[in-house]
Amino acid sequence: PYLVGKYGGGAFLVPYFLALVIIASPLYLMELIIGQKFRQGSVEAFRAMSPYFAGLGYTSMVMVFILSSYYNLLLSYSLVYVFYSFSAELPWTAPGDLWKGLIAENPGLEN
Repeated sequence: PYLVGKYGGGAFLVPYFLALVIIASPLYLMELIIGQKFRQGSVEAFRAMSPYFAGLGYTSMVMVFILSSYYNLLLSYSLVYVFYSFSAELPWTAPGDLWKGLIAENPGLEN
């Protein structure tokens, strides 16, 4: 936090919270209210309003798939490192069999 304040990175928080309050919160509430009224999934709820709005439901469905895939990848990397951390010798502390191929393919990685 000190370095963020020192180099002016905290200025990003002002437009972020403005966008959160002005754009994201009303959109979230609108989708929540539409889902409660029509009691269907996002595609069918938007289609019930107008057939042209079905694309909004499909778009939200695709975005959920993309974000879920991304977070599952991050979770899998975290789990790999957690399981590796229980071994006697950590694979990333000394170049062993795990890194020989990488160093042979990229000689600039040697110390």
